[in-house]
Amino acid sequence: MGNWLLFGWVNLFSGDCLLIQGDYLNARIRYQGSLDLARYSKNKYAISSCLYRQGLVALSLEDYDDLEKCFQEGLEIGRYLTEYNIEVFSLQSLGIVALHRGQIEQASKLFMESLAPAHKAADSYQLIWFLACMAAVARHVDKPRQAARLLGAHEAQMEGFFKPIDAWHRGEYNRILESVRSSLDEATFKAAWAEGRSLSLEEAIAVAREIPVE
Repeated sequence: MGNWLLFGWVNLFSGDCLLIQGDYLNARIRYQGSLDLARYSKNKYAISSCLYRQGLVALSLEDYDDLEKCFQEGLEIGRYLTEYNIEVFSLQSLGIVALHRGQIEQASKLFMESLAPAHKAADSYQLIWFLACMAAVARHVDKPRQAARLLGAHEAQMEGFFKPIDAWHRGEYNRILESVRSSLDEATFKAAWAEGRSLSLEEAIAVAREIPVE
């Protein structure tokens, strides 16, 4: 059993190299092989790690059906293992799926639900990413100025973070930004953006909490 699990981890790390290189299809093949071995070993931590990476591939490929499949199961395992980082990433990824299906109220609910585990995990990156997610919600409920404020806050917080936005979030972020920018005149967008940049993380989260979705 141990040898099978070891082979699965080797396969997993090989998939990580392919993911970093942007070779998503071959990364998916590696991760699926690792997942099969993890299921055979019945190791929930290994299964969770494989599902997380499969989800990253799905997010990068904009394969929202597979994204939902990976992170629905990943959410259940993350909660079973009390792995808050897995729980928050799963909730936010499922929120993105809901956004793309036009289920705005459900998306907002999932994003809001991600706040508690994000705080428990002290996961600053996911708390910052939450702002971009809620900017998308604000845009969908015709609150583009609030959306621009949240994006300004997101940019300011990322400037002080130790790494840039993750590659698998970049495409989603660019779509949100383009949608918000196109819904406002340039002067209004810049003013709201500047207001957002002046907010602390907790102040920006408070703004996001106030966005109506019903």
